[in-house]
Amino acid sequence: MHTKKDDLTRYYGTGSGYKDSLTLFCGFLSICIHTNIFTFKAVFNVADELLKTANQNPRLALHKAKAGWILLGALMTLGPSVTKHHLPQMLALWANAFPKTVKEFEQEKNRGDAYTWHVTLECRAGALCSMASFCTNCSVLLMMI
Repeated sequence: MHTKKDDLTRYYGTGSGYKDSLTLFCGFLSICIHTNIFTFKAVFNVADELLKTANQNPRLALHKAKAGWILLGALMTLGPSVTKHHLPQMLALWANAFPKTVKEFEQEKNRGDAYTWHVTLECRAGALCSMASFCTNCSVLLMMI
């Protein structure tokens, strides 16, 4: 008998492998001389979609958020020539990972269970790690911000 639990278990493994494959792919792309810019755009779009849809299914939220931030951090290693095209979208993703006002922060403190906090903190840790990767690999673009 086929159940939703089987689907989710299969997705966790598949999603994790897919994320790892794309991250490894980004590493190889950084040493390739002639790589089409659309390849980078496709990987960025996958990361963007994972981060934007992470909250649609609570059971997959943690995995999607982790995968999205890892892919985004991997893209930062490709340097400023690739990253500059996605700078406005990255800034928006980073801003959305954190509360915008003190009131929003106070409301956030009073809600959620341990899993919700786990997802929230993993998302923020991923955002901070991708920011660190950006600062390390694309410091030239810091003047554009």
